[in-house]
Order: sequence, then C-alpha cells, then structure tokens
Amino acid sequence: MIEINSPNDLFDRKNFTYDVDSKTTKLIEVLAPYTFQNKITCNLKGCHTPHKHGYLILIEDGRETNIGKDCGRTHFGENFVISRDLERKKRERLQQINKLLSIQAEKESLLKRLDELSNRPYGVAWAVRSKINLRKAIGQDVFNRLSERARRNNLTIQEEKERKPAEIKRLHELNPRSKREDHRYYQIDVGSFTSLDGIAFDFQNVYWENLDKDIKEILDCDTARLTTPQLRKLITKANNIEMVFEQLNTALSQLIRFFTPENFNLLRYLSLDDKEKDKLQKLAWNVNKGEASLGWLD
Repeated sequence: MIEINSPNDLFDRKNFTYDVDSKTTKLIEVLAPYTFQNKITCNLKGCHTPHKHGYLILIEDGRETNIGKDCGRTHFGENFVISRDLERKKRERLQQINKLLSIQAEKESLLKRLDELSNRPYGVAWAVRSKINLRKAIGQDVFNRLSERARRNNLTIQEEKERKPAEIKRLHELNPRSKREDHRYYQIDVGSFTSLDGIAFDFQNVYWENLDKDIKEILDCDTARLTTPQLRKLITKANNIEMVFEQLNTALSQLIRFFTPENFNLLRYLSLDDKEKDKLQKLAWNVNKGEASLGWLD
C-alpha cells in the first residue's frame, strides 16, 4: 500500500511525470490518495488546478502523476470514479486486516489480561459470586427491588410515616377542599445508597459473552479468508475491546463500594414483610460488627 504524506513522496517517485495530456493517455489505476496542508497543482496539461486533496495515479505507459480530487472525474470520467472507489476499498480492507493482525500479535498479553480480570481478588468471578450470595442473603424480592433501583439510579430511600390526628386536622383546615385521608401519611428521606451501578451491571454477559468471546474470535480468525461483512464485524468488536475492559474495571470498583454498613442498613426498607425486615436488620448488624464484609461475600 502506497502512503503519500508529503509532496516529495509524489515528486520523488521514480516514474513520476509532470504535465500529462489526459486526451492522449489512459488512466490505468488510482494508486493512493493524499491530503496536504498547502496546495499543490494538478499535473494534467491544461488543468494545473491548485488543490490540497488529490490522488497519485498510474497511466497506460507506466508513468505516474498526480491529480486533484475533482480533476479526475472531469478528465477521466467514470473510469476514475470506479478506480478511486476500488482503491479506497482495498486500502480500507488492508487497514482493517492489519488491525486484526496487530491484535493477534498481542495474543499472550491479551489472554493474560482476560485471566487477570476474571480471577484477581475482587475480579469478575468474584463479582458474579458476590451478587449470587447477596441475593441469597437478602432474598429474591429485596434483591429485585434493589436491582430495579439500580437500573433507574434511584438511590434515595423514603419511609412512610403517619401523622397525628391534630396535624391531619390542621392540614385539612388549611385546605378544606382536600380529604382528611390525603394528609394521613407523609414520606421522609431515611438515607441514600452509595453506588448501585455495580448491582445493575451484568458482569457475566459483558465478560464471557462479549469481551472473552470477542477477543478469542479475533485471535482465532484467518484474516485472509474473511469476507467483507465478517471483517467489518470483527473490526467493530476490535474497536470496542479497550472500552469493555474499562467498563468492567469501573463496574467492579462500583460493586466493591456497594458493600458498606451504610448500604446494608437501608436494605430493610425495601422489604414489605416484617420477618424479612428483622432478618435484614440482623444482617446489617453483622455487617456493622465486621462479621459480614467483602470476604464474607467471596
């Protein structure tokens, strides 16, 4: 693949020719595009249009010259358009293949990163186990309500309180059109969860079904046999690798931050059952005493 980074990359080529007559010569192939900071002239006779964006081309007698991006179609018609588009596709495919090959060259380090992310202390395997253990400890219903709050990023816990009759009467007198029952209950904020993002995050799917699977698919592929759609699909996955690593590391940090005494003290407010509330209160006491911690959830 020819790379043109400066005007000298054009002019220093062995077969480069100035002032080519497009009327007496035929375009064979568009060899490479270029973009320069300063304008250069098109080397077609009778044109010489200054431009920053153009192409190195091959003509029928083996000579090469340069033309502006708009000059090609004007002087060589649809033949130029077809050749330009073909060169663009070939260049894009080669760049994509080179990206996959560069990832394959890092196979050992990538597999090591995958293993470390899963099996390190408080890694992905820990996160999956911890969420399972948390669900068992607090019950499915409370875990579902906690997960729903996580999805909606609803961190604040409110508790319903009942007003005294005198207060209900006073509020009703202030608004005679209201019903007394409307003033019977009110909500107070009792606290806010710290970081529910790790609860909402699907560690198992993102790690095993996305990151691990995608990396191994790229490492095992034969780039020479890939169709264009297959290549594009793998490039999309390749471009997302570092982003997914970052997402997982961030989510792990957020999940660790969830396991605090303050958060466990709020869990009982998510239960509608008095016995379950008592169970959650005891769990919170154990956490406060240090008997339930990150280690307990391993």
